[in-house]
Amino acid sequence: MLETIKNFVWSAPVVINLALFGVAVLIKTKGYTFFRLPSILKDTVFKIKKSRKSFAMMCTSLGGTIGVGNAIGVAGALTEGGAGAVFWMGIAGILGMAIKYAEIFLALTYKTPGIKSYGPMAYIEKGTGTKFFAVIYAFLCVCVSLGMGNLAQVKSAISAFDGIFSIPEFVLSGIIVIVFFRVVIGGIKKISSFSEIAVPVISLVYIFSLLFVLFKFRENVPNAIRGILSGTGLMTGVKWAVIKKGITSGFSKAIFSSEAGLGSVGFAHTSSDTDPHEQGKWGVVEVFVDAVICIMTSIAILTLSKEISGVPTSYMTRAVFAYSMGVWGEIFYGVSMTLFAFASLLCWFYNGSTAVEYITKKKSVSNFYCLLFGVIIFASAFIKDCVIIDLSDIANGVMMTMNLCCLWLILFKNTLTFNL
Repeated sequence: MLETIKNFVWSAPVVINLALFGVAVLIKTKGYTFFRLPSILKDTVFKIKKSRKSFAMMCTSLGGTIGVGNAIGVAGALTEGGAGAVFWMGIAGILGMAIKYAEIFLALTYKTPGIKSYGPMAYIEKGTGTKFFAVIYAFLCVCVSLGMGNLAQVKSAISAFDGIFSIPEFVLSGIIVIVFFRVVIGGIKKISSFSEIAVPVISLVYIFSLLFVLFKFRENVPNAIRGILSGTGLMTGVKWAVIKKGITSGFSKAIFSSEAGLGSVGFAHTSSDTDPHEQGKWGVVEVFVDAVICIMTSIAILTLSKEISGVPTSYMTRAVFAYSMGVWGEIFYGVSMTLFAFASLLCWFYNGSTAVEYITKKKSVSNFYCLLFGVIIFASAFIKDCVIIDLSDIANGVMMTMNLCCLWLILFKNTLTFNL
């Protein structure tokens, strides 16, 4: 029953709706996030000292998107859609950059000066003219933060060490919960301070490790690239059914990996007091980094496709590092996935905490939520197959649908004007 509902919530119309909104924003901005990408990177990544807080907020939000989902989700896209899925990941990245730019721009535009920022709830409430939908969105956000943002992340971190160290699962979850409380006790400032150091370092080390794999097996890379081009239909002899699978899996996995259209990007970014347009640029960078990691991971898997054939989908990325670096590769994978999962956990805790405060308007309830979040982290070691994650996926899909409906409404009202 839950699987049927989940498939309906995440069906093709949702993906098409998301893609169409991305195209609409590109048209509205005259392709700004795509054609001006080099300029955007120059104004952000190469000027971090001038926009330190904006960078910290981007890292916090980025921590919620990259990592565990990329490694497993990308492998799933290749299994379902073939090598051609990689090309459509790139297309999804282009649309995702436009969508996240719009979400951040709106969240800051509708932010009320002088009071706590509530991210996407601000433009949902003011865009629809009623608080009702914003409260429902906030409630769904809390559900997602406890499921996908907590339970799923911790279980993924624990499974990343499966077969490497014989450490009891409750010990690993116990360590995670101790570090979690140590960080979140300082609020968004402590979370962003941790993220602005940890997320870039983990991401860069992970990217350079993938570059090492590609260089070590560089003789296989041309075949991997040819496979990608062949799967897109750019080369003759490819059936439409194969191309369609590549589009469906590659596009959906990449767009959902970046969380573009979900609205969650507005939580962290609205903690910055930067101009909406300037902060929106960091959303473009966020999707760009996520897309680079997705595509590089895909090419690495395709490069070693023969060597890791027969490996279960969820272990493909781990197998790439293990084959390339031996036991140290497995250890690196386990550590990096744990750090990625922890960064995601921190981001989603902040999202959920902000949503709780929006609903109740009481800081004390947020403190209770923090305690509940910590309990679930530790309990993850004892929870096996659980419906919580499935329910979280459903809530995630409904969140995206609500957010997209609101974004379209604002667009049709012609109140979405970008100061480019």
